[in-house]
Amino acid sequence: MNRTKSDELYRKAVKLFPEGLNYPVRALNSVRGNPVFIEKGYESKITDIDASSMGKFSILHSELLERGIYLGPSGYEVSFLSSAHSKGDLDNTIQAFKESLDIVFS
Repeated sequence: MNRTKSDELYRKAVKLFPEGLNYPVRALNSVRGNPVFIEKGYESKITDIDASSMGKFSILHSELLERGIYLGPSGYEVSFLSSAHSKGDLDNTIQAFKESLDIVFS
């Protein structure tokens, strides 16, 4: 994945916010990355997400961060996989999800 344009947009965004960026963007530093800017996507309905599952999602988010995996802090966000991820990245992510989901549903 060529991230040149996203990296350029991120540098511009940092300059616009002299007080710093909010938590979701700063958390990317813990997993060695900058946000990816998406030009276009398909909309989904907010009603598609079961609000009662948000407590479990919050625990999952926390547990994944502890294991170095960044997932958007809201169930209303999306995540992306790209060819920039190695097999090792995928294996680590799968293991982190297994461990985290064990805690969420224990």
